[in-house]
Amino acid sequence: MASLHTNQGRRAHVAGLGMLVRDDYQHQGIGSRLS
Repeated sequence: MASLHTNQGRRAHVAGLGMLVRDDYQHQGIGSRLS
């Protein structure tokens, strides 16, 4: 149970970091789309 919970949390954490890195790396493109 604890192992599964840790795995899920890790996946969510990695996904969150990936989105943040993408947003920072492609900030110009995303900003243009949102504007």
